[in-house]
Amino acid sequence: MDVYVIESLNTMTWELTGNTKKILNYTCNEARSTWRGRDYIAYFTTELPFKAAPWKFHGLPGVMLVIQSSDSNVIFEAINIKIGQNLGNITNPFKDNKLKTWTDFIELYKIQELKMIEISKKMEARTGKKHPRSSNRIELPTKETIQAEKEYDAFMIEWMKKNK
Repeated sequence: MDVYVIESLNTMTWELTGNTKKILNYTCNEARSTWRGRDYIAYFTTELPFKAAPWKFHGLPGVMLVIQSSDSNVIFEAINIKIGQNLGNITNPFKDNKLKTWTDFIELYKIQELKMIEISKKMEARTGKKHPRSSNRIELPTKETIQAEKEYDAFMIEWMKKNK
């Protein structure tokens, strides 16, 4: 299920560390911030005549070329910069979607998580196997997790047919 969340663009509070690093032949300054429980490190350059940042990471006086969370779940990294290229008009791809507030999203997330816990418990009772949950981390699959995911998917399909 896709959920689209609208929220204000609060400016993150960045702390400049004084460290620098060369990225794509630009001298970049290091900055750190914490946002919604995650620590971020960013590298930005002031050698370009504009400001730019992906997603919610605005607030620094330059172009952010690298942003990474300390747990590596979030990584943005520029791979090249082309100046002077006309990219056309920018449009909002979400303008026709029903938007939820952050608070509504959290409530929906809690409900979905409770449903997943209930389904996992039923599957454990049925199969005697504990379902490996990734806790929102990206993991490399093993043969065991691939098999468990196949069993889980089959169980979910049957459960959804019975509980429509």
